[in-house]
Amino acid sequence: MIRLLTLALVAAMTGSVSAQKQQTLHSGYPIDPVPFTSVKVTDSFWGQRLKASREVTIPLAFSKCEETGRYENFVKATHPSDEYKVGGFSFDDTDVYKTIEGASYSLQTYPDKKLEEYIDSVLVIVAAAQEPDGYLYTARTMNPKHPHDWSGPERWSEVENLSHEFYNLGHMVEGAVAYYQATGKRNFLDIAIRYADCVCKNIGEGPGQKRVIPGHQIAEMALVRLYTVTGDKKYLDQAQKVYNFIFNNKNLPEDLVPYWDYDAPNIPNEPRDASAAACTASALYELDGYLPGNHYKETADKIMESLGSPAYRAEVGTNGNFILMHSVGSIPHGQEIDVPLNYADYYFLEGLMRKRDLEKK
Repeated sequence: MIRLLTLALVAAMTGSVSAQKQQTLHSGYPIDPVPFTSVKVTDSFWGQRLKASREVTIPLAFSKCEETGRYENFVKATHPSDEYKVGGFSFDDTDVYKTIEGASYSLQTYPDKKLEEYIDSVLVIVAAAQEPDGYLYTARTMNPKHPHDWSGPERWSEVENLSHEFYNLGHMVEGAVAYYQATGKRNFLDIAIRYADCVCKNIGEGPGQKRVIPGHQIAEMALVRLYTVTGDKKYLDQAQKVYNFIFNNKNLPEDLVPYWDYDAPNIPNEPRDASAAACTASALYELDGYLPGNHYKETADKIMESLGSPAYRAEVGTNGNFILMHSVGSIPHGQEIDVPLNYADYYFLEGLMRKRDLEKK
């Protein structure tokens, strides 16, 4: 799955929704992290790289969003037409969200009014594309009669395969929270809340709801993140539903490292996806911090034990110096199949950090 590089910094979890005062909602961990905004990195290694990110990477990423039609997708979704041909990927919207997230982390330590104004102008375009009930997914909205090939004939019908509707929500929330923390502005946060509310209304086990498993675990992490900012427990409840959907799936292997798709056609003769397992474990540690005693940590520990075994963890100096083997990017495109992926290692390391923090006394 193609992902723009964002700053590899972990934002502190801040609380109640107020542009004037942002309070910290305790995470439930034995310790809480020092806000990274309280730390200045000036050493010759990381300091130079953060400077390069501010001056080169972030502007380049935004320029690529313009050049490749990412912004144009939102404009088209604002004015749908049967004439539009929906190309690219169904998760192209997230390139905008992820770039805003990275830029927001930079803004929190290095304020930049011009960058902030630019992001606000982008968010005007994003907000205009949101449907009245909060649904925001340009791959369908720009041409509802002929949406992206991966989107399915109706909302949520291909969530378990390739629509990426929940994946888009996940990165939207992460970007929105980061921008809110950086500026105190609610413009992106309100967009994300409306889409999250749309998902909570339509996905679940109640009457008239669809019972579907997200195609990517970032939706679960994002819902927890949204809870930390709003204090609204419904997002935490929805994250629990995601957990139940995933771990009640009949196709989940005993070692809890899933196949590339929960309903792949040739199970058990399908590739496993270590990146999905690592992301799931990290999300479960996060969830356990707020809802201890629900076996989330125990489940995450089992996943991490599997990933740390010789079946998935490469020997030092092999595997292109990646930690994990056996991840999958895109089976339909024949890309990144049974290979190491940078975000598999990222979530594996993030999971180890969260496990450590939970176990500190």
